[in-house]
Amino acid sequence: MSQILPGTLNGTPWRKNLSVIFTTELIFLLAFSAVIPFMPLFIQDLGTPTIGRPFTNEEAASWAGIASAVGSAAMFLSAPIWGMIADRWGRKNMLLRAMIGNAVVTALMGLSPNIYIFVLLRFIQGLLSGTITAASSLVAATTPRERVPASLGLLMVAMYVGNSVGLVVGGYFPGWMGSYQTPFYIVAAILALMSVIVLVMVQEKFQPPERGHAPSFTSIAKLASSRQVLPILAASCLLYIATNMSGPVITLFFKQLGEGMPDFKPSEYAGFAFFFISVFASISSIVAGKMSKRFSLITILIWSSLGTALLTLPAALSQNVMQLLIFVSLSGLLQGALITGSSSVLGTTIPISQQGMAFGLNQSASSLGNGIGALIGGWLGAMIGLNFPFYIAAVFFVFTGLMYVVALKMANKPLTPQSR
Repeated sequence: MSQILPGTLNGTPWRKNLSVIFTTELIFLLAFSAVIPFMPLFIQDLGTPTIGRPFTNEEAASWAGIASAVGSAAMFLSAPIWGMIADRWGRKNMLLRAMIGNAVVTALMGLSPNIYIFVLLRFIQGLLSGTITAASSLVAATTPRERVPASLGLLMVAMYVGNSVGLVVGGYFPGWMGSYQTPFYIVAAILALMSVIVLVMVQEKFQPPERGHAPSFTSIAKLASSRQVLPILAASCLLYIATNMSGPVITLFFKQLGEGMPDFKPSEYAGFAFFFISVFASISSIVAGKMSKRFSLITILIWSSLGTALLTLPAALSQNVMQLLIFVSLSGLLQGALITGSSSVLGTTIPISQQGMAFGLNQSASSLGNGIGALIGGWLGAMIGLNFPFYIAAVFFVFTGLMYVVALKMANKPLTPQSR
């Protein structure tokens, strides 16, 4: 009989669960990411009820950065707490919480009367988000141990494909639907439908852990402040600062470069840029996984960080929309390898008994980096220029590689492939 992970009972239909979760996450993430390409333009229109006129490109970039930052900050605060609650109340409940919460908040975003309410809703959305983490936990807990790696790999495919396709489709939503508000309602309906499917079709025979064995705030705090883990969390934070810094300004940069072009839709170009970044990152993630058998982890991280820094710089020098599309897309060539390498750091330096808490903390560090990156990028775009965040992102990619060197050395982990 296959071994089932703690927290579940035998008899759970794991194959059916995996199929349903894969499908619903794919569609959920496709819909969820579809609002990203036109969100800065929606924010720009919110300037009229807020200050009596549409926000300028620079003002919209600043508010887009703030909106992304508060959502990431909320996720940073809530991720470890949801992880502990999942161990007590069940992982399916946490997946439903994330899906239903996102559906409700997304619908309310379309009704935002001004920018302040929109930012507040982004914060609430951040508190309730985390479907990938919840889905991964549910799949791992209801799948035979020997099937867990392949099952989680399939879930990552849903994440990459859903995000990539959603970013492209979302660029066309405003044109198809005639406004920036209507897509929020359509997306919310899709998210709600996915939650109903999970509620009806996914099964979890959850058995709460015995008293005294569940993770606590104390154990999480000790791990986060340890000499071994703290540098890794710092490196993850730097990585996501760099990757998210250009997010608030890409659509507006396309708009600036495309002024005067007939029938030009900046959100469509931004959608394609995000799509190609995801495609290239997916490919490099696979390549990095295979390269880890021949090269040390430190080699992959150093060259990926330096390469990503060099590939990010040309986007800042773009003189037209096609140059920006090409350069932004190419910046994703090594991002996947860098992110894959960074995830491997935890797997090779943290004891198995502590990896659950470690990955939860890493999600918080990543969310913090996303928020800081968006905030800095939006501010730089507003104060200096829409191309300037790309320069600073390149610098942060270099710092990321250096911090991972420090993290691995402080963990006292040999850096050769054989030692892993």
